[in-house]
Amino acid sequence: MRITEPTTMLTDYALAALCLTFAFVLWRKARQLGGRRVGLWIAAFHVTALAAAAGGTAHGFREPLGGNWALVWKLTVASIVASSVLLIAAGAGSALRPEAVDAAARSEGLKWLKRGVAVTLLALAVLVGRLSIHEHFNQNDLYHVIQMAGLYCLYRGASLLHAMR
Repeated sequence: MRITEPTTMLTDYALAALCLTFAFVLWRKARQLGGRRVGLWIAAFHVTALAAAAGGTAHGFREPLGGNWALVWKLTVASIVASSVLLIAAGAGSALRPEAVDAAARSEGLKWLKRGVAVTLLALAVLVGRLSIHEHFNQNDLYHVIQMAGLYCLYRGASLLHAMR
């Protein structure tokens, strides 16, 4: 079986694994700390993981998927849209109704959310601008790596704003 875009597939799958980790850690901490309001964050990271896993499958297995490729790609795009909506909603909810224990934690959490947005915009600029650093590490791959940092920033902000350090 021929893998069509191996690096893009691997960076997509790494992004999916990272998002599942963030979702799990937030879920576990929320349970330990008495049900913090992080449900939107958990859903956002799960749907982002789905988008990345579907994207990795579409990029990596385009030829083997044959006629089913279009269905996998539609799932990818729909998941990206849903993920974006959920991340925005989670961020807005955390910024407007934080559970941070003090003003310093609230301020730091908001800084992390802003960093997450800035890094995500940088990642999108790389993707749209088709910035590639190597023929085997294209704009999609670079986008995924930068977006991992952006999602970490969002995760960190959520953790601080919901008193889950």
